[in-house]
Amino acid sequence: MATIDFNGNAREAFVEESVLGAARRHKEHIGYFCGGHGLCQTCEVVVSEGKDNLSPMTEVEKAWLSQEKQTNGHRLGCQSHVAKEGTVKLQTRTEMMRWYFNRAFVEQPKEASKHPQGYVGEFLEYFGKETVMHVTAVPFVAANAGQRLIKGEFTTNTLTDALNAWSERAPEVGDFVTKSANGMGDFLGKNGGELAKSITPMVDSLFTSGKSLVDSVFKSGASATVTKEGEKPIPVQIKKV
Repeated sequence: MATIDFNGNAREAFVEESVLGAARRHKEHIGYFCGGHGLCQTCEVVVSEGKDNLSPMTEVEKAWLSQEKQTNGHRLGCQSHVAKEGTVKLQTRTEMMRWYFNRAFVEQPKEASKHPQGYVGEFLEYFGKETVMHVTAVPFVAANAGQRLIKGEFTTNTLTDALNAWSERAPEVGDFVTKSANGMGDFLGKNGGELAKSITPMVDSLFTSGKSLVDSVFKSGASATVTKEGEKPIPVQIKKV
């Protein structure tokens, strides 16, 4: 048996079991809205220890994750499997998002944040960067998904798995949305005016940098190939419209 530490909780895992599979079995906090088919990125994790105990990175992961993220230990839980006995320590993306949000709108810690815009600024910066990276990856993921579709990797079970995943996650998501709305409402009621003034420059900056990244992807004429087994590669050119 191997051990995977999810957000500080050590759990047993089977060799060849996916990180996502182990997390779902132990009901750890991880996303899986597509049912574990590499189509949504919500099962992203950051591995801090035991990277060599996991399977090599797949083409699906390379499509979703930037080179920077790959270098820093980011993986997709549905694609990474336990390769051998040992310990893997990681944080899930959903838990990190919840942590940043709670500090900004729910807990409001007494100690001051080092960020110029406080804990709200920390949350918006993290959320903004993740959103930008997600958007810029979409063209490459679409090309990869097209290739997988042609190879017949998607079946009716893919849709069934996604629907089951949504069903499993719905209660937790609903509870989080309710608490988030209440916490954010209370916070904005007390600090709305000052918050708007302090974060406007940062939001503008994130929007500008995000637009620049997206434009650069399209202007570069990024390309990929879609192949059908036994046939010549079909080039797919991503063009700005």
